[in-house]
Amino acid sequence: GGASSIVFSNGRLDPWMAGGVLKSVSDSVIALIVEEGAHHLDLMFSHPDDPDQVKQVRATEREHIRRWVAQAQHKPQQERG
Repeated sequence: GGASSIVFSNGRLDPWMAGGVLKSVSDSVIALIVEEGAHHLDLMFSHPDDPDQVKQVRATEREHIRRWVAQAQHKPQQERG
């Protein structure tokens, strides 16, 4: 099968953004844009001064990851790879 269970996060202030995946490919290959984000800002430790959008993107990332983990836990053993 193809790629799945991936979140591509891109900070609008990241000079590497132009080479990133900027649109979601499916419900399991997600692209998120962090308007006020720089390179890997959403992956750093949280800080009270983080922009609200960074906090929202982190919450969205957690939501997807939790859903994917739950789906994987409910698959029969032979389907897990």
